[in-house]
Amino acid sequence: MFLHERVGVFLKNYLGIVDPVFSIGDLSFGLHFVVDFRSGKIINPLDKLSFSSVTDAVNSVMQFVSLFNYTKGNFTVSVDRTSDLQFRSPIFSKHSRNYDTYNKLQATMNFNNGEFGFSAFVDDLELNAKLQGRSQFAGARVSYMLGKMEVALNVAADFGKGIRNMVFYPGGDAVLPFTIKGVDFSLEGGAVGVFPMDKTVAKAAMIEGKFNKTSGMITFGIGAAYSVRYNFNDIINNGPTSVISVPRGRSVDVLASFGFNLKHFRFTADVRAPFALKGESRLVYNTVLTKYGNTATISADTMNLQADVFFGKFTFTAGAVFNGFAGRVADLFKALKAREGIRSALAGIVDPEISTIFAKAEFSPDISSVNLTLYVRADVMTVKSKIAIPLSAGIKVTF
Repeated sequence: MFLHERVGVFLKNYLGIVDPVFSIGDLSFGLHFVVDFRSGKIINPLDKLSFSSVTDAVNSVMQFVSLFNYTKGNFTVSVDRTSDLQFRSPIFSKHSRNYDTYNKLQATMNFNNGEFGFSAFVDDLELNAKLQGRSQFAGARVSYMLGKMEVALNVAADFGKGIRNMVFYPGGDAVLPFTIKGVDFSLEGGAVGVFPMDKTVAKAAMIEGKFNKTSGMITFGIGAAYSVRYNFNDIINNGPTSVISVPRGRSVDVLASFGFNLKHFRFTADVRAPFALKGESRLVYNTVLTKYGNTATISADTMNLQADVFFGKFTFTAGAVFNGFAGRVADLFKALKAREGIRSALAGIVDPEISTIFAKAEFSPDISSVNLTLYVRADVMTVKSKIAIPLSAGIKVTF
């Protein structure tokens, strides 16, 4: 029957995760233990140890780390599986943990001294993306305050295919905030180039600009980017796909964001959509590795949506990130025009291969001498070729 074909219960699909954390002065360190029941029996994590290569050895050791944090004055080194990544670059978009389906062990370093600032990151010290043949990123940024304006030089690097095939993205950016009659504005601009170590890969360049306005509870932004040779804007983003190849040609990206913030409700949305200046299709299409390791050709846009409801100690969050949403909408219009394949086109819009959709509830009760947080989360994914909604629950206790 209809429901029977599409709804399944997978009783063996269990993972247990325990992350004990210890703190001494300015230093915190945490371990990460995963108890895997998915095969119907407990899998010993030591069986996954491998030292056949440097990448395997790093992965084997780092799988047992959940946290490392050291703060001294204006200097901080942090390694964890929970913090959002903050990095300003024309090729970087939102990087929220709500959309991290790989439980990445992210590393960051920050230093500020007056007008001078420095930050650096590695997106996953476990190197899981590199082991899977996906893009693996690291980056650094040096900034300086000229009055109210921040100017910076930055560089990101994709080392997923090895040191000899690294791709560098050096660039610069500037941010100028200002206020007119109680309304906050900001202007953002930047430029970045592509310099691959593999000489057979073409170089490219991009410039970008954006205008933002915040008035009361409403924030919106609009901007554009121009790419020469091929499009690579927003290559580091929330989405689950990893770009394998991009088509040649100049393109213009439309950048838009919107949000509003009420007492008990918050909503944010942003989209980056590139359009080709030449060719049969106005949408730019990339070849990507999907969430589950398949190869697909999808439009190069990224869209983020998130809504939060909060009352006292209770928070409910629902969100979605889509890679290739514009292309799937175009497929739907084609299906509607042809009056066939409509059901498949509708399913493609929320395809778990190229999207992450979740809902999460958290509650932190008042208990003396103990900080306690309870949460439950639901995701949309594919299991055995069917749409599934796995549930996860957890508890965080701090004494």
